Amino acid sequence: EGEQMKINRKEIMKRAHEIAKKMVGDWYARLALALRQAWMEAKTVVEKIIDTAKSLVIGKDYYGIFTGNNIDTKGDKEMIYNGGISWTAKTGGKEMTMDSQKTTDAALEYINRPSYKVGI
Repeated sequence: EGEQMKINRKEIMKRAHEIAKKMVGDWYARLALALRQAWMEAKTVVEKIIDTAKSLVIGKDYYGIFTGNNIDTKGDKEMIYNGGISWTAKTGGKEMTMDSQKTTDAALEYINRPSYKVGI
């Protein structure tokens, strides 16, 4: 929440010109209307992206994210999300709880990255 995505103004202007070219009447009036429409389209796309963002699950082990292999580890190492910015790292019989905004941000970035499917 409170996160803002950067909107490319150059792309907004290009889109506004595309829209304005399809209209009739005074060029500046068409461009003004087209800019409003282009901004509305861009904001709608951003809202859809933000609405579909995934969240971290409390109690879930995210160890695989930080080791580079995204698998559920059944070994002796775990990185459990506790909520907020709180994490519990477990190795063997040892356990350490810590607050880390950096770890939380890295996990959120990882689970919300675009995925690519390879087609044959």
